Amino acid sequence: MGKYTAPSSGGTLTGIDDQSSSNDDQLTIKDSEIVINEDSDSLDFRVESNSATHKLFVDASEDKVGIGEDAPEADLHVTSPSTGNIFVLECTDNGAASGPDISMIRDSSSPADGDFLGRMVFKGRDDAGQLLEYGNIKAQLGDASNGSE
Repeated sequence: MGKYTAPSSGGTLTGIDDQSSSNDDQLTIKDSEIVINEDSDSLDFRVESNSATHKLFVDASEDKVGIGEDAPEADLHVTSPSTGNIFVLECTDNGAASGPDISMIRDSSSPADGDFLGRMVFKGRDDAGQLLEYGNIKAQLGDASNGSE
């Protein structure tokens, strides 16, 4: 069983601990935030839904987040058993400006001519189960000189 440390000056609940390791704060609740794993232990975080055991999963040892994925392979890995919309961005602004926008930013401290800026890759499995790249869209920097964009 965990322990409860009462707030000393109101507004903060600290020190919920499972007592199985030397860490002190697995959960801290403050007026302005809720912190899980304050001590940066290798402590995974998982949220279940009605039908998925890993609807939201933070893999602490790998520093990766999975949505519908129990072994994320990237910083953010989204898996769905459904076809159709898996990812939706919706803008409800009534103005004439564009939106929603997706920005892919390559923030190099030393950009050079010919640098690849980003790539969207289309992959699928063949009839032998091998994951293959079937197509991609890529952007490449032609001239990195200021004013030549």
